[in-house]
Amino acid sequence: MVNSQRNFGKGKRLSYAGVMALKKAARDRGGRHSWYAANKLRWGKFCTYAESQGIKDARNITPELVECYAKTLSGKAVSTQQNYLSAVNTVMTLVSGNRWEKFSPRNLVGVSRCSIRTKSVSVTYEQVVHVSKALREKGHIRLSFIPLLSFLLGLRRKEAALLDVHSVFNEAKKYGSIDVVRGTKGGRGRYVRRDVPAGEQAISVLEEICNFLPKEDRCLVSSGTEYQAFNAAISHTVLPVLKDIGIDRLHDLRAAYACHRYKAITSCDAPCNRKSSDPRAEKNIDLRAREIISLELGHNRTQVTNSYIGTDRAGGKQDD
Repeated sequence: MVNSQRNFGKGKRLSYAGVMALKKAARDRGGRHSWYAANKLRWGKFCTYAESQGIKDARNITPELVECYAKTLSGKAVSTQQNYLSAVNTVMTLVSGNRWEKFSPRNLVGVSRCSIRTKSVSVTYEQVVHVSKALREKGHIRLSFIPLLSFLLGLRRKEAALLDVHSVFNEAKKYGSIDVVRGTKGGRGRYVRRDVPAGEQAISVLEEICNFLPKEDRCLVSSGTEYQAFNAAISHTVLPVLKDIGIDRLHDLRAAYACHRYKAITSCDAPCNRKSSDPRAEKNIDLRAREIISLELGHNRTQVTNSYIGTDRAGGKQDD
């Protein structure tokens, strides 16, 4: 355990021990670089605020200070607010252990970041192919595969961008499924196997990507290109084409994947797509479908599927 008094003592920058503790934790957990970078950035923002209030010692960080800091985040998205506040918990726990009393970011923000989906998901494979073709016509070949991978395999944008396509193509042909490892949220792909079924359409797309990419490239992000630049291109190039056909964001393609999987498993439409007269899945079958979909999406919590497929139960908003 890092000694908070020594590291946050007089004459030290408030951020110093926090960054050192994060670095050590990332190293101990197998080099979670994205986790380390994200928490370092968020912790630095909190330290800037604390120091502006004259706080230079971690022993003087109080619940009242955190509450005041939370108010400065109010203009940001709910998920962003909770992530920044969660970083304070993470770092203070690392440097102070049991001396730090954790707070609830959700309660502090006062809004759940993940709501139950009520809007139907009507995205079709033909629509996604149309988007892909439109991107190719504009010369964005690599970007054209992102919507297809999101829709067919339920991948997040980073997972689609960094997918080791040659490896997963061989997996898909051999096993009919792939294990998503790179780009996963919180580095989960390093520790938790995530099998995602790969049907004929997915295998065909993976094969096409393999044939298109030069040998030196493992993924859609070309050699010499930073992921951040590729990610920005997705936002500036792919999303406008999606919106042209009524798809608001890539998350809707993951939701479409989840809804299709729900129907494949239960033989019933997902709650968000179901009409009042349509049959409902039995409770145990519904729960089993949610467990499977949760694992395939990389959440490992069935409640999170509420934001993808909806629910028959009132309330139940959950954090992601």
